[in-house]
Amino acid sequence: MNDSLQTSLLAAAPIAMVALEIAYIASLIVGGGLMLLSTMFGQDADADVDFGDVDADFDLDTDADPGIDAPHDASAMSLASWFSTQFVVYFLAGFGLVGVVLTFLTPQSTAAVAVSAVVVGIVTGQSAHHVLRYLKRSSSDSAPTTADFVNKPARVTITVQPTQRGEVAVMVRGRERFVPAKPKHNDQSFNVGDTIVIVSYHAGTAEIVSKEEFEFVANKPLGDSQ
Repeated sequence: MNDSLQTSLLAAAPIAMVALEIAYIASLIVGGGLMLLSTMFGQDADADVDFGDVDADFDLDTDADPGIDAPHDASAMSLASWFSTQFVVYFLAGFGLVGVVLTFLTPQSTAAVAVSAVVVGIVTGQSAHHVLRYLKRSSSDSAPTTADFVNKPARVTITVQPTQRGEVAVMVRGRERFVPAKPKHNDQSFNVGDTIVIVSYHAGTAEIVSKEEFEFVANKPLGDSQ
């Protein structure tokens, strides 16, 4: 019986070797192809469009990680913390690359190649997953909020009239942003170049008053934090 089992295992070994070789090649093609597409089109298709207070980031890179915006005290052992589309892509690429290289260019055994490919795939996938997760969270944290626009001086770039919205330029987080604007009072108009103050910001539109009015109401010069 032992001889029969040994014979069966020996007969199955070539089949397993061929199956692994196919798996390595297929993984390298799929994973490497997706990585290549992401690299080629990710930069061209990544656009930062400013609609008032909304920064719309269009990215070909697909993230199936539902925990990306989860609170920081979320369980570190949750599936979303360790698994994502990026993990699968980079795992396949790493697994396939190591498998192909070690199988066809080294004399290592089938088992050693398989173990090495799996380990490298996991390490590569996890590394990419956590790095991209961190970058996306950092990008989200740096997005401007309504508070970033309120009580900020701005410059009129398109005439603002009671019956017609204009546009103002305001510095927010080190970047000049151009946003639609309307006067707070219906009897006010502002010409191009006027310095005004944004007193409220809603639905992507700034509500503005003159610098003089703001300083009078606040009873302090614009920019004085005391």
